[in-house]
Amino acid sequence: MDRGGDAHRRHVGQVRRDHFRVKAGAKPAPTDPGHRRQRAGAEAGRDPASVALTYRVKRYGRAVPEKASDGERRLFSGTTADIVGDLRVLPSLGISAVDIDFERPDPAASIAEMRRF
Repeated sequence: MDRGGDAHRRHVGQVRRDHFRVKAGAKPAPTDPGHRRQRAGAEAGRDPASVALTYRVKRYGRAVPEKASDGERRLFSGTTADIVGDLRVLPSLGISAVDIDFERPDPAASIAEMRRF
């Protein structure tokens, strides 16, 4: 599958919808993360444009099962090419930063993991 193409965008669009679902019985949440940012910014008395969306990655690559329980591919799972495709499509979803967790038992191991990534 072409990770930079339409199929990948459709997949990430589905992921976006899934991430913004609410508990059963509650009013459906908007699927647009920008809407949530605007509302949260306004409620906090901030200019919504000053609030950025960040996607946090705790695990990636082969450490993440490739398929979710619904059979869809998980973001940041798979090969280097898969992860690059995920990173490329996130800005189209309004994500302006990615926080990747490189924490390891000691600083040297964290630095080695950053370099490997």
